[in-house]
Amino acid sequence: MQGNYYHIFNRGNNSSNLFSKPEEYEHFLHLYDKYILPIADTFAWALMRNHFHLLVHIKSNVVYKYSVETLNRISPNKIWYEEHKWETTDLSTSAGPDNVTKPINADRSRDAVRFKQPVPHKHFAHLFNAYSRYLQIRTGRTGNLFERPFKRKLIDNEEYLKTAVLYIHNNPVHHGFCSHPLEYPWTSYLTSISNKPTKLKRDEVIKLFSNKENFEHQHNQKIDIGQIEKWLEITPSDLHDLDLSEQVDADRSGDAVRSGEAAVDFDLSACEASRWIGTGSDNVKMKEDDELN
Repeated sequence: MQGNYYHIFNRGNNSSNLFSKPEEYEHFLHLYDKYILPIADTFAWALMRNHFHLLVHIKSNVVYKYSVETLNRISPNKIWYEEHKWETTDLSTSAGPDNVTKPINADRSRDAVRFKQPVPHKHFAHLFNAYSRYLQIRTGRTGNLFERPFKRKLIDNEEYLKTAVLYIHNNPVHHGFCSHPLEYPWTSYLTSISNKPTKLKRDEVIKLFSNKENFEHQHNQKIDIGQIEKWLEITPSDLHDLDLSEQVDADRSGDAVRSGEAAVDFDLSACEASRWIGTGSDNVKMKEDDELN
């Protein structure tokens, strides 16, 4: 539902791997940028070999920036159409001279009345379908990639939100990929302590911990994942532990990118990897009682 915070997570179907190479993690993040950033703000995330965690705030008062009619009229090519069709605009409001509240950012074109509010769960469906299609083309795999429906937990207080951040960033530690979140490239931890531009809600995350020093201090403490999972109501069957014998050094090739030591033209924080182009489909079926509507 719009305006709420959610911890969203899922794993590969039958606990199969979702990611095996750095470019697969990167492509998922690009697709996330394309489909999810228009409808949600991101507070934390972690990509593991066979599952992922997302901590998001579903935006309120947004509508699609372009109507279908506008896109058909102005889009120069199919790729431009696909990249821009998901964009949203914030319907911040102000009172006009007639004292009637009006949207100030929406397109005033002849078909502006056709603009619609996004349905958040459909954007997640597009993300998962697009990534599934990408892996099908890349690896030739068939069948469902993700378990259905994806799982989500409503976060209704600040302490829950803060604990979810710690849990997500410590997930690779819990699964044995590293001894500290700093050592694993595919979470938002390194972005949270960086000064590089990002679309992650970094300032809001740091504020949860009062300041950056306390944020790092609390991440330096050993946490009881089992107790946190119980408190977050995540059962062991939700996310099966990885087979640690099949690890591949946690894809450490991404370390330089995330630590800022590499010169790159995109931000993997959630993310600005515009060099990638994704392909999506609309065939994910979801249970009505698990939709973010």
